[in-house]
Amino acid sequence: MLKRSIGASELRNGNLVASETMDVPYLVRMFSPSGVFIKELKAEVPFFKPACMISLNNGNFAVIDDNGVHGFDMEGNFIWDIQLPRGYSHYGLVEDSRGLLVTIQDSNGMSAVLLYLDPVSGRMEGNLPVFPNLVYLGVSVFFSTCGNTQVTTSSVMLTLSEEHMTRI
Repeated sequence: MLKRSIGASELRNGNLVASETMDVPYLVRMFSPSGVFIKELKAEVPFFKPACMISLNNGNFAVIDDNGVHGFDMEGNFIWDIQLPRGYSHYGLVEDSRGLLVTIQDSNGMSAVLLYLDPVSGRMEGNLPVFPNLVYLGVSVFFSTCGNTQVTTSSVMLTLSEEHMTRI
């Protein structure tokens, strides 16, 4: 049922949600613990390259794509939507100890910023520059959590520009 999936997450009830990111139509599907298809998820705005999903501490789950972050209950019913700034790439999604969602925003090698999003208010609550004053060509960040108490980056990979490499 899945052809080219990038993201998947196990929910607290054991179900699995997985995305079809590489081919149109972009889909997010839910499966039982034994792999039986349950349903195709629908957000308020159709998915566009859904890449990452996480199970939240309150039992719900969230999916990030190029349109924003979309919240669902454990049965896969749409609950909320947070729009992300346009013209940027967003990578990864994790929940911090305060219940805020965190993703990294990359502006084509000019800056990278951690965005803190509140799923209750639907607003961005803050941002934190990650690589100030560093010119780079690309960034890959993989998030992980430790005991639901902190946000850590388990891997950061930068592709530096030739100009920056000559200054090292």
